[in-house]
Amino acid sequence: AEAPEAFTTTAALSGAWRVLAALGFEPVLGECCGCHTSLPPDDDVAFAHEAGGAMCPRCSAGMGQTRRFPAAARRSLAAWLCDAPVPSLTAAEARAHQRLLREFVRQHLEDERPLRAFTVWEHGGWSARAAEPV
Repeated sequence: AEAPEAFTTTAALSGAWRVLAALGFEPVLGECCGCHTSLPPDDDVAFAHEAGGAMCPRCSAGMGQTRRFPAAARRSLAAWLCDAPVPSLTAAEARAHQRLLREFVRQHLEDERPLRAFTVWEHGGWSARAAEPV
C-alpha cells in the first residue's frame, strides 16, 4: 500500500511470494529441486511448478512441463523472498513474473476453482489506469 506507483507490481509480487513461503510453499531457487545440485547464479535454468522450483538441465529433461527461468528472474524472486529491493521490472518481465506466480499457486494451492483475482491483476483491473498494460 505504501509502494510508489511504479513499484506496485514488484511490491505485490514480493508480498505474494513471501506469503507462499510462510505457508511452506517457497520455491527452490539456488539448487536443483530434483537432485539438489547447486545451480550457477548466472545461468538460465528450467522452472518446474510441480517439482517446486528451479531445475538443472538433466532433471528438467525428465519433467513434463517446465518454464524457462532466466537468471535475472531467479535473482529477483530470491530477493523478494528476502524482502530485498528489486530494480524496476519492464512490462514484459512483470507479466512473466505474474504468470509464474499464478501457475505456481495453481499447482500448489488451487482446489479446482478459478483464481479470478489473478485475471484482474494481470489485466490491470486493480489500477486506476486499468487500460494500461502492466
